[in-house]
Amino acid sequence: MRTPLLSSAAVPWLPSARIQHVPVSTSGLPVFLSGKARIAALPDLRAICTHIAAQLDKRFDVAARGSTVMREFGAGTTAFLASANNFVLNAAILSSLTDSKQAVVASAFSSGVTCILSGFTSNLPMGIVTSLGPNIFLASIVRSGQFTPLGAFAISATSGFLLFLIAATPILTLVLSVVPLYIKYGLVIGTGLFTALKAVGKIISHDGALAFTHLLSLEGSIAVVFLVVVTSLTHLKVKNSNMIGMLGGTLAYWLVSGNWPREFVDVHSIQPVVPDFGVFSTGGAGVAWLQVVSLSLLVLLSISGSLIGSADMAKLLQSNGDVPGGTAVYACCGLGTMISAFLGCSPVFISMSASAGIAEGGRTGLMAIVLGLYCLLTAFFLSPLASAIPHCAIAPILILVGIHMFHQVRHIDWNNLAEALPAFLCVIVQPYTSSVEDGMYAGLAFSFILFMTTGAFLAFLPERLEFLARCTNNISLGQPEMMTLRIPWENLKNRR
Repeated sequence: MRTPLLSSAAVPWLPSARIQHVPVSTSGLPVFLSGKARIAALPDLRAICTHIAAQLDKRFDVAARGSTVMREFGAGTTAFLASANNFVLNAAILSSLTDSKQAVVASAFSSGVTCILSGFTSNLPMGIVTSLGPNIFLASIVRSGQFTPLGAFAISATSGFLLFLIAATPILTLVLSVVPLYIKYGLVIGTGLFTALKAVGKIISHDGALAFTHLLSLEGSIAVVFLVVVTSLTHLKVKNSNMIGMLGGTLAYWLVSGNWPREFVDVHSIQPVVPDFGVFSTGGAGVAWLQVVSLSLLVLLSISGSLIGSADMAKLLQSNGDVPGGTAVYACCGLGTMISAFLGCSPVFISMSASAGIAEGGRTGLMAIVLGLYCLLTAFFLSPLASAIPHCAIAPILILVGIHMFHQVRHIDWNNLAEALPAFLCVIVQPYTSSVEDGMYAGLAFSFILFMTTGAFLAFLPERLEFLARCTNNISLGQPEMMTLRIPWENLKNRR
């Protein structure tokens, strides 16, 4: 008798499952014939994978954004390989605040949780990990003697809460709406230039100085060779070209240098800390709150520039500079920063290194979730492997990311100096100061100054005066006569 071990009713979530039959004995157990019979009662794995892929496609609008589920998984892998070094670098910067190994675990864990939350809530391909900027800020206020490490983590946790609060209210929209569109494009271009120059600088720098001859070194040669390889593969539209380049560069470095990882897996556990919130109730509370505001602005502006740049790469940036789902990214960065503070780590925000996944074809939050899963694996098991990826394997991808972002120069009206100068300052200040937020400060400051000195503000006065006149009329209880403001509207509008 041939009896099915599983009926179709046993797997209602898989309507296409094919249930095969095997001979059974009187005891009901399968009978194995000649050692070649197989238990075929399980649903077809191909049908399971097809069904799961269809559900993921539906949940994250993968096909609607011109991608595939497999491409999203490959993009998440690429993003992880490009940003894995951030955990080790972050631990080195925070070495005066916490144990280095624990800092790697905390960085990877908080980054993984934030990426997964962001992927589900925003459906954007953003890699949210610990990056340069906030970690240097925290290390500097501890080295200055102003705060203890636990006090610094309290400042970080409070800034994360403030960021989440701003994202959950209309305040975020109000703050971002005052940023002109050409400044947003300047942020994209400057961030791309900053990313590419930082990648090149790490390759050709030697003893703190740039030396072109350093390209002949082992790391420089590998970077140049695989830059050519990845560029050629991308031009020929070879799938997963970025991942091929990074894996090839990593293996080449390990083979030639002989610097193979001593271990690939190391088990770790999460060790939370208790931030010292007493810094807000002591005599130095004013200084503590000032540091909270400074750190919050630093993270907020860094997220803004990286979000616009990454969304533009993924072709998700709208014509007015908005990013659908962007508010959820800000909120997740706030939550992730609070989590990282209670683990003894620096804030998390969008990393341009992870944009390598977007260059690989990532278009949805599924890429961010895959990256988050890799980060969680790194936190508990794969930290030695993550720290062994050399920069020469990542640099070619970051250079190409910079090229992708630099093409936004066409959107700026370079013939209008009132726009061109602020945008140009926004672009060049970033790499010179190694700070995204400094570039935005410079661009916004000159945008406001030129807005006043060129008389552009006069174009806004007629509408404001007319609105004021209507408000004044409405104050009267009777039937007021219409007020007439004899102002040369056309002359003022022509000064726009």
